[in-house]
Amino acid sequence: MKMRQTVARKLAVLLFVCVWCAPGQERVLTDMAGRKVTVPRQIRKVYCMSPVCTVLVYTLAPELLAGWNYQPDPGEMKWIVDPYRKLPVLGGWFGKNNTGNIEEIIKAHPDVLISAGDVLAVSTAERVQEQSHLPVFVGDASLRHLDKLYLVVGELLGRRPLRSRDRPRGLRSLRSDRFRRWSECGAGTRARRLRTHPGFHGAGSRVGSGNRDRRLRS
Repeated sequence: MKMRQTVARKLAVLLFVCVWCAPGQERVLTDMAGRKVTVPRQIRKVYCMSPVCTVLVYTLAPELLAGWNYQPDPGEMKWIVDPYRKLPVLGGWFGKNNTGNIEEIIKAHPDVLISAGDVLAVSTAERVQEQSHLPVFVGDASLRHLDKLYLVVGELLGRRPLRSRDRPRGLRSLRSDRFRRWSECGAGTRARRLRTHPGFHGAGSRVGSGNRDRRLRS
């Protein structure tokens, strides 16, 4: 009887290993930098290399986040839902002298890393991928390609970022309209609007000139 139970357990383990290692457990996707990236078919956890990417994934699938890039301040915390406020801070590759903690990231067991920022910074993604032995998916987080980034990351994570096919077109239309209106506005008009903006303190503004004059007099 015990021998049969032992054999049955061994067969069960063998079957599990065969299923887990069977073809089709991985897929190859092309990221927004044109790289071929092999990722698991089912993503259970993801680490983002920049705050922009973290916010994007938080809006798509917050339960997949492995951690934050930085410690959110109290003003940001009020918009974050529990239990995601208690996620570990793993660092990231953004700003000046900011580097993620490779060891801590590996301990978080992410299935894939996402670098959503400048698609030209492929060298950083390649270096992190080599150091961590984890796939790094590169995305373009510029405003011009933000709608595509949502769709691409949604496909990567197995999520539909928007329920209706009309909504991506609506987002693209809104974005295109903003760029069209900005491009149709002449450079002179844009400069005048900038100078008259309450927050502008450039050299051409009265506030900026006054500050400069005071510095010279002092």
